[in-house]
Amino acid sequence: LNSFTGDLVIPDSVIYVGNNAFGIGNTGVPCGTLTLENSLKYIDANAFKSRLFTGNLVIPDSVETVNNWAFTSGALEGGTWTLGSGLTQIGSASLSGICSGNTGTLTILNKWNMASSAFRNNTFSKIVFEEGITDISAGLLVASSENVTEIVLPATLTTISGASVFEGCTALTTVDFPEGLEMLADRSFSNDTALANVILPSTLTEIGLSAFEGSGAVGVFIPTRVEHIDSRAFMDISEGSIIYMQSDDCYEEMNLEQSWSGWN
Repeated sequence: LNSFTGDLVIPDSVIYVGNNAFGIGNTGVPCGTLTLENSLKYIDANAFKSRLFTGNLVIPDSVETVNNWAFTSGALEGGTWTLGSGLTQIGSASLSGICSGNTGTLTILNKWNMASSAFRNNTFSKIVFEEGITDISAGLLVASSENVTEIVLPATLTTISGASVFEGCTALTTVDFPEGLEMLADRSFSNDTALANVILPSTLTEIGLSAFEGSGAVGVFIPTRVEHIDSRAFMDISEGSIIYMQSDDCYEEMNLEQSWSGWN
C-alpha cells in the first residue's frame, strides 16, 4: 500500500476501516480521490494517515464515528466536506486542517461528541454552536482557524471548559457571549488579535489563565459576579486598553503584574 497513489474507493461491503488501515507513516503522499460508500460506519484512528487525497470529502450518512487523526492535515486541498447525518463521534484532530475549500458557516451540532482539535485550522468564516449545547469541552476545538470572523454561541451555554478552544483565530472580531455563561477556560481567546471589544455576560464568575492574553482587546467590561480572574488573563493586550470592572473585590484580589498589561 505504501506505493499506492491512485483513487481509493471504500465499497458498500465495508462497514469498518481499521486503525492505520491505509496509513503510511509521517510523510504526506499525494493520492487521487477518496470515495466512501454508504455501508461504512466506523473510520478508526489514522485510517488515512499521510494520504493527501484530492477532490471533496463526502462522509456518508451511515458513518457514526471518525476517530483520532483519521485524515491528514493538508489533505483534500481546495476541496470541501459534507458530513453525514449519522455522525456522532469526532475524534482528536480527525478533521483538522483538511478541505481548505470550505467557506461560509460551520454549524457545530449538539449531538456531536468531539475530542480536542477536531476542527482545528479550518477555513470557515463563521462558526455557529447549535442551541442545546451547555458546555464546550474539547480543547483547541477550532483553534488556529485564521478565516473565522464570527463565533455564535448558543443561549444554552453555561461553560467553556476546554482550554484554547478559540485560540489563534486571528481574524475573529465578533463573539456574542450569552447570558447564562459562567466560566471561560484557560486561553479561550488568547492571540485572537482582531478581537477588540469584549462584553462579558452578567452571569460570568470565572476567567481562566491567559484567557485573552495577546488578543486585540481594547475595551473589556467585566461584570460584578466575576469572582476569579486567573493570572495573565489580559497580558499583552493592546497598549492603552480600557478594562472596566464593576467589582472592587475582584480588583483588589488580583495580582496586577501577572494579569494585566497595557491597560487603564
